[in-house]
Amino acid sequence: MIEKTKNSGLPIKTIQELKAEAEAICGIPEKANLSDEIIAVIKWVDGTVIDSVYKVIE
Repeated sequence: MIEKTKNSGLPIKTIQELKAEAEAICGIPEKANLSDEIIAVIKWVDGTVIDSVYKVIE
């Protein structure tokens, strides 16, 4: 993708550069303190579980 767009005049940045820029503006987020309790399950269209969401402990 970089090769296809490098002469387009658009500001091309790597994901690492974007992450560093966001952290410089917003700071580095704290890690969430999670419990073992699953509060949601994300499924693909065929019913396959692809992710789980855990409860945050405040």
